[in-house]
Amino acid sequence: MEYRAELFDKCIWQADVFLRGKFIEYAYESVRVSPFYVPSSDPVSDVLFVTNQLIDRRQFCLWQRLLECFNLKVDFWDTERYHGLSTDVRTGSRHEVSWTGRYAGRFILYPHANVQLLHPMDIVQHFYGDSWQNEVPTDHGSSLLMLLPADGSVPRTAFEFCRHSCVVSQPKPVTPAEYGGRHLTKPTGSSCVGKPSHLKREKKLTQNFNNTSPFVHFLCDRTLNFEKAEGFLKYSYGQVDIRRLPLARPARLHIVEGACSHPV
Repeated sequence: MEYRAELFDKCIWQADVFLRGKFIEYAYESVRVSPFYVPSSDPVSDVLFVTNQLIDRRQFCLWQRLLECFNLKVDFWDTERYHGLSTDVRTGSRHEVSWTGRYAGRFILYPHANVQLLHPMDIVQHFYGDSWQNEVPTDHGSSLLMLLPADGSVPRTAFEFCRHSCVVSQPKPVTPAEYGGRHLTKPTGSSCVGKPSHLKREKKLTQNFNNTSPFVHFLCDRTLNFEKAEGFLKYSYGQVDIRRLPLARPARLHIVEGACSHPV
């Protein structure tokens, strides 16, 4: 293998087989030079730079030059070397030495981001630690930048990315009268999912909860639609779960589409 290889170079590894001093066979393979994760503790590094097999030497040098301009101390985590980011994809368990929980108040940079490797709750812990369960969590001043491919295969906003597995466990209380409306006749069909009357009511309820605080964000997580008469011309639409995202509005989570190759 080339002895002068640098980080994120791709080198050729070759093995030659000899029999009684005569060359009979060879094999070669491409080898990528990736960094070890050696976290600094005193003080903690300013940046966790998450890399993968899509980062080449040229891109790395661009990012490195940019970070050096701000005199930032950097740790590296390579998802190919460690077989994942939040967990080891081979076993589903946490890594023996993990980055999670180490970078409160610091910056995580993730070009060529594969969001399937990053558990949403690790993002929440990065920003708030265990205080995310509070109505107003303690902001650690952390930040995260993810650069995504432009193929439309992954969520494009912070709230969309975190909504599926990050909602708090308890829904906000909503009475049948609040999730209902007036109709001359009973709404037809056993399910009214997607009908304007239901969607407008869900949007209004969510907006009302969001107006209660400029800090937190609520969303309609799921609905169970069945119509029931509640009085003269009054019908309830069923049940609706409106829950709070633990990711607050001021969170410095930036998701950039189609900017994977170069610093932005």
